[in-house]
Amino acid sequence: MVILIDALRASATIVTALGTGMAAVRPVRELEERVGEVTAGERGGRKLPSAKHGNSPTELLEQDYAGKTLVLATTNGVECLLTAAGPATRVMIGTTLNCSAVVAAATEEARELDVPITLLMAGRDDRPAAEDALTASLLVRSMGPEAHLHGSLPPSSLNMAAPFLASAAGQNLVELGYTDDVEWCARVDVYDVVPVLKHDHLVPRPS
Repeated sequence: MVILIDALRASATIVTALGTGMAAVRPVRELEERVGEVTAGERGGRKLPSAKHGNSPTELLEQDYAGKTLVLATTNGVECLLTAAGPATRVMIGTTLNCSAVVAAATEEARELDVPITLLMAGRDDRPAAEDALTASLLVRSMGPEAHLHGSLPPSSLNMAAPFLASAAGQNLVELGYTDDVEWCARVDVYDVVPVLKHDHLVPRPS
């Protein structure tokens, strides 16, 4: 059981897409021209020229894409997701926006399958990312006494905006004009949706 965390911003974009009524998200490594599809993508935080949107959850909030599929390419999150995917691995997407929901879903399924829960943090530039560690800490705290932690995580709180903005990824996004994205990504328990990977699509887990 894997919960993938890419707090700034892939996890938030995926959760927001499904939370606002999109039917699915298809993660891809390369975003080729896709006529008629809703596309989003970035490299180094910058919107890909071939994409309709950047990897921006707040851009999706301004649209009505109910029932549509989002094709998404990102620098770190999608690569980690596709690497973690496998026939014997259940992958969910977690972040602050769906913290309680993803913890409840993962805990339930882990008990049923008698497997541990792995929090996979995407990081940034092949290094740990502060915002991912803070989000993982929030998830572990929500899991309660059953959580078994190998290693250490920073203390977290429900006020995640300041540390997200202060992180290296957050500062990069602010410089690129995505302050609203960082603040949105730091919000806690906005959605009950839990994205799960089925074949090559992320879809909402049935409640």
